[in-house]
Amino acid sequence: MFARKLVRLAGRVSEADIKNEAEVVSSIRAKGGHRNIIEVFDHGWLKGSVNVYFIDMELGDFTLADYIDYHGNVSKSSFDFSAVQASIPVLLDRNCTLIQRMHNSWAIASHIAEGLEFLHMHHHVHRDLKPSNGESLFTNSSEC
Repeated sequence: MFARKLVRLAGRVSEADIKNEAEVVSSIRAKGGHRNIIEVFDHGWLKGSVNVYFIDMELGDFTLADYIDYHGNVSKSSFDFSAVQASIPVLLDRNCTLIQRMHNSWAIASHIAEGLEFLHMHHHVHRDLKPSNGESLFTNSSEC
């Protein structure tokens, strides 16, 4: 399974923006990727279209926004975290202690920082980092 991002050549998005994103995607793939950056499988212009660019990428189980909603007891959080908690140690149950929550927050932040560090070392900048923008939590390298 994968997620497909479609970027339309219209409005504020220029052909130069799309070309830049394609070059960044190719560059990250060529450098072997990073465990805290979603893997990109394919990208290019959508067949039959001259103004829609696609990026096929790894599909994360859920986003950081989903996890924040879960811990905030937000009713819109429909993801069943109990089903994946055993395989992803960075996830904590809602009933954890304050110390566990602090450790958890630092673990998640360090995963994000490691991915950003990789980008910055290769002269790339993530221009729109936010919990609802696809930053996915599915890596299982951190213990809580």
